[in-house]
Amino acid sequence: MRTLKVLCGLTLAAATLSTGVATPAQADTGMVEAIARDLRLTPEQARTRLTQQAEAQRIAERLPAEVRQHSAGHWFDEHTGGLTVAVTEERTAALVRAAGARPSTVRRSSAELHRLNEEVRRLAEPGIAGLTGWGVDPVANTVLVRLDATRRTAATQPFLDRVTGLGARISETAASPVPQQGQLRPGDPWFPGFEGNCSVGFAATDGKGGKHFLTAGHCTNDHDQPAYAGSGGQSRFGTANPGGRHSVFGREGDMGVVAVTEPGWTVSGTVNTWGAAPVTVSGSAEALLNQAVCHSGVASKWQCGKVTATGQTVVYPTVTIEGLSHTTACSIAGDSGGAWLAGDKAIGLHSGGLASCNPGGAPNQSSFQPVDEALRRWGLTLGGGSGGGGRVFHNDKDFAILDHQQVSSPIAVPATGAAASPVRVEVTARHTCAEDLDIDLVAPSGRSHRLHSYGGWTCHPFGGARSFTVHTGAEQAAGSWTLRIRDGGSGDTGVLDRWSITL
Repeated sequence: MRTLKVLCGLTLAAATLSTGVATPAQADTGMVEAIARDLRLTPEQARTRLTQQAEAQRIAERLPAEVRQHSAGHWFDEHTGGLTVAVTEERTAALVRAAGARPSTVRRSSAELHRLNEEVRRLAEPGIAGLTGWGVDPVANTVLVRLDATRRTAATQPFLDRVTGLGARISETAASPVPQQGQLRPGDPWFPGFEGNCSVGFAATDGKGGKHFLTAGHCTNDHDQPAYAGSGGQSRFGTANPGGRHSVFGREGDMGVVAVTEPGWTVSGTVNTWGAAPVTVSGSAEALLNQAVCHSGVASKWQCGKVTATGQTVVYPTVTIEGLSHTTACSIAGDSGGAWLAGDKAIGLHSGGLASCNPGGAPNQSSFQPVDEALRRWGLTLGGGSGGGGRVFHNDKDFAILDHQQVSSPIAVPATGAAASPVRVEVTARHTCAEDLDIDLVAPSGRSHRLHSYGGWTCHPFGGARSFTVHTGAEQAAGSWTLRIRDGGSGDTGVLDRWSITL
């Protein structure tokens, strides 16, 4: 049987997908060595870094809704080894401390930073010479505007005067970012038609169990384009941008989908580290500022660095992209679409960069598209599409849990076939008295399955994420699955942050 060896994704046939970041007790040797090399650390320092940032990410993902709403950003603090959250008042600071993070008092609120960012966007008319991007810098509590000093002209100065007058900062470099689709070459890349090669990101499964992988949108511009493992139309394995609705290369992002459809082809279960042991991916996560990350690409192979900015706007020669993350890791043409990892978590798809690894190390050396946005956009889950199990669906909307009231949080599931049995449910909520709560899972058939029962004299808090498994019998996967929480007590309230179901 043939296998598509270049597909640097994952195959978790019946695995559950956790958005939390487990502490890597035995960190992958290849990743430790690469992080030590590229961040100039000892192997022991690299292992410590991975452990600390994994814990910081776990705390970040479980910050109370009030903190997420009112904070002005958060980041991994390289000096303390923990999570720091920017706040503007003491009430939020107290909640941050209670969550296990360190508050940092700043002047501008999240709303003020957003307004400043939007004002810069309004002023950033197409064609401003030298402008390469902008975005919020939470550590500096301002908006950072990036400029290629080699391309600026006298006409650039009025724009710079306006944005600095608003309070933004300017960062100048001597290069401009570009998308990194490569030239034809032998090796392991994938080829969109007869064009230059790109790199494969992460395997993903649709609701019907179909096999796909995620990659860069600028690699999948043409709809229904044959996808090959070799140059010159050799070894077709699937179709890029099937139906013309699976590619984005514009303000919304840089992401695309390739369907793996040809008989005999499978999607690899690990990310290629080009000489070291491959990394098995255990789920996805959002990038954390100052986090050590690595990426796999056909051209630069296996490179690491740290995240220097998230949610940034990048001005490429032909298009402006919003929502990208910057890193110090180097990359070159041909890396586009490749997998970005933080520990064993998928965090991004390679978009572009300064197209050089000599000397490298610039704050915006390389940029990636958040992987979770691509998964949500097309209703995909990380996995190799082996069929059955491992299909994970989420509802991330906050719901208040009030005294003597019931809250219902639905998930519309498009999957076909039978639901897994048992079904796994993960609930992330905060409540001061778990004994006050009845928690039920309501299946599309209308049948209710109890996950947690009311009762008990002594209150214990319901905090963070809890997992439940329940045998649902002969339920079909498709339809509306609802998490129902009833608070049967007085004087205790809380919030349902999010929940997921694995079918």
